[in-house]
Parts: sequence; C-alpha cells; structure tokens
Amino acid sequence: MTTALELVQQGHQVEIVARHLPGDIDIEYTSPFAGANWSSFAGPNDLEMQEWDKIGYRKLLELADNVPAASVVRRTYQMLNVKSEPWFKDFVEDYKILTDLPKGIEFGYEYTSVVISVPIYLHFLLQKLISSGVVIHRANLKHIKDAATHFTGGQVDVTVNCSGLLASKLGGVEDKNVFPIKGQVILSRNSCPTMISVAVPGAAKGESLYIFPRKEGGTLIGGSFWPNDWSPKVDKKLFKRTVARAKKYCPELFANGELDVVSVGCGLRPGRKGGARIEKETIPGVGKVVHNYGAAGAGYQNSHGMARKAAALVASSLRESKL
Repeated sequence: MTTALELVQQGHQVEIVARHLPGDIDIEYTSPFAGANWSSFAGPNDLEMQEWDKIGYRKLLELADNVPAASVVRRTYQMLNVKSEPWFKDFVEDYKILTDLPKGIEFGYEYTSVVISVPIYLHFLLQKLISSGVVIHRANLKHIKDAATHFTGGQVDVTVNCSGLLASKLGGVEDKNVFPIKGQVILSRNSCPTMISVAVPGAAKGESLYIFPRKEGGTLIGGSFWPNDWSPKVDKKLFKRTVARAKKYCPELFANGELDVVSVGCGLRPGRKGGARIEKETIPGVGKVVHNYGAAGAGYQNSHGMARKAAALVASSLRESKL
C-alpha cells in the first residue's frame, strides 16, 4: 500500500490486486501481527538499507507529530544486551548509552523511536488510497500475468510485484530465495511506559524479547525469529517463556496482576536470501515488471524508502517504453 501511495502521489494511475486486505487474518498475511517499530537491521556497510531506514525514520516521526489518524507514536526505546553501538547513533534523536542496567545485562542504549498500531495504520493507508481514486481488487493470483486481467484502466504499462512471501510461489516469479520467518506475539491490555528489546541471556536461538506499547493503550510482546517455519500454530511453551521474560524486564506491565491477554498470534515475515529485491524485469507474456518484496522483519520501517526506489524504477521503465 505504501508503494501504491507513492506511485499515486507521483501522478500514476494505480490499481491494487490483493489476496489480503486490512482486516483479514491469515498466517501468510504478516502485517496485522507486526511489532512495527523503528530499529534498523542494516549493517555498518549496508548503505542502501541505511538510507531506507533514514527515510522511514523521518517519515514516521512526521506522522507521529502531525497525523494522529495514522496511530504512530513516539516512544523512548531501550535496546538491552546488544554488543555495540549502532550505526544510527548520530542520526536518531535523544541517543544515549544506558548506565543503570538490569542484572545480567552488560550493555545497552536508548533513543527516540516510533511504534505503529498496525490495525489502525493499515486502514489509514487503505483509506488514503481509496480517497486518491485507487481501485482495489480482491484476487488470489496464481501467476503474475493474471494481475493485468483485473485492471480497468486500459493497458497495463508496468506491473509492480509487492507479493511478499507469495513471491516464492507466484507463477512467473517463483523466487526460491524467499522463505518464511515465523514470529509469535502476544497482544495484552497491560501497558509498559517504554519500548524495550532484550537479547535475552541464555535464550534459545531465534528467541528474544520485545515490548512495544501502543498509542491507544495495551502492549505487543514478542517474540521469535524462526526461519523456514510455515506452521500457523501458537507455541504454548514460547508463550510462557515470553511472559516470564516480560515480567523480568518490564515489571510495570504486571503492576495490576497477571498479563491481561487479548490474543496470541503468529505471522510469517517474508525473508529473502540476499535481502530485499527491488529491481525491474521484463517477463515474457507479462511485460515490464518492478519487483519490491523480501523486507523480512523491516517491512514497516523500510516501506517508504523501498517504495521510493520502486517508484523510481517504474518511472525508468516508462521512460524506456517511450524510446
């Protein structure tokens, strides 16, 4: 939806063909389960992802400060038991190294970040698209060429492939580098004043703790990062471990007793070996295509930067068509 909005704002006629839309709940539709905070996954030499993250940070702070309907909010974010200072320490607001650390935590820092209430934000984006005249189609596509059959605006000049995890199965694409990364989260009515992420000492591989308070109250608590796990089932043992970790590192969550659980959910992040794919291609029987998928766990914070790059490739493809 962010890519579509970027294209509309640049003057393109856009229609969306989607298997899932905001309000849907499905293991392969990860967006409603996301923590949706800002914390860069980029390495010190990954300059392109760093640029996407910078764009996302500025845009999300702008929404937090000026667009209440987006349900994006500023929060102090504490990163505990990390190994070193991040590349963005001179870029983000209010960065500082923490000195008063919980027992067993050797190093940590904090800064001003944002967190998104995803059900509200997704509908916010959808309403912006509809208000901009974007037509939405529901369809479960088996092949990328079938997207064009739903287009009501005449000939399709460029097909933009934002199919996420489906890119591993979608005919004409079938990217074998795409794989699921399962995450499990708890939505509670309890509130924690600060965003917290902890590389928990002694935790099993792929497990950590993150606590993200929402603007409207309540908190999302995770989590797991399990590659190649397609299972939709909730892991009850992980649930218990996550609650115990939350109680240790954010006792304020339990000020009124036990955790008041709204739901426990699982989503499959769209991972990709080699990182996100944003590139143009000509596919026989389809025509010009711009791919934009494979953001793994960085979908929300990278969305604006990735959308800008995808839109630039669309513009490039259209210029080539006129030559």
